[in-house]
Amino acid sequence: RNVTGVQTCALPISDVPGDGHIPLITNLQSWWCMIDVFRTTGPTVVVGLDTIFVSDLEPLFQLAEECPENVFYMINAFKRNVKWADGIQVWNGDYKWLFNEFNPDIDIPKYDWIQHRTSNLLRKRGVIIKAVQDELSGVYSYKHHCKNGLPNDARIILFHGTPRPDDVMHIDWVKKNWAINEIGNKRSEEHTSELQSHSFISYAVFCLKKKKITIQYSQYYYAI
Repeated sequence: RNVTGVQTCALPISDVPGDGHIPLITNLQSWWCMIDVFRTTGPTVVVGLDTIFVSDLEPLFQLAEECPENVFYMINAFKRNVKWADGIQVWNGDYKWLFNEFNPDIDIPKYDWIQHRTSNLLRKRGVIIKAVQDELSGVYSYKHHCKNGLPNDARIILFHGTPRPDDVMHIDWVKKNWAINEIGNKRSEEHTSELQSHSFISYAVFCLKKKKITIQYSQYYYAI
């Protein structure tokens, strides 16, 4: 709904082999499952699936296409004691080393969050980390910016922690922008319940290739 002038297709990442799937290699739970997204090269946008898009996403994709190879975009975290968050990540180049050098026995005990590992290793490699919010207007936190309603210039609303979108479906703008599936119909109660039953966090990966966007999903997906 929020992607215009491009062709899109869904290509799930999952632990089920078969045509049209990119197999998970690590198959980790919680936020560590996102380590698999770094297998993707080229102009790439990664967003958490507990994210609501309310406006045109073209500027976000343009940011990826124009991103220098030595620049990596992350969210300037909304918490005072945290610098970077991974609700949105944007890069253009080859960052497979973030995946290839991952050692779960060392990295998971060492880092509380995967974004801490990502930002730490990027800095060590001399990669410049920039904030998505500095380049793209309309990026807000539901917790911090939407208590009195949807901001007029909102483009992307990030849900981090709780509540998640399904928890606040009584709010009109959330229901309008969230409860729609990939063919434009409301999600069934059964489907919503199934998604809510999974405690891990999932991510969508947009791979931009000559105006064709391949949408890769970790585990489960919602409509874009």
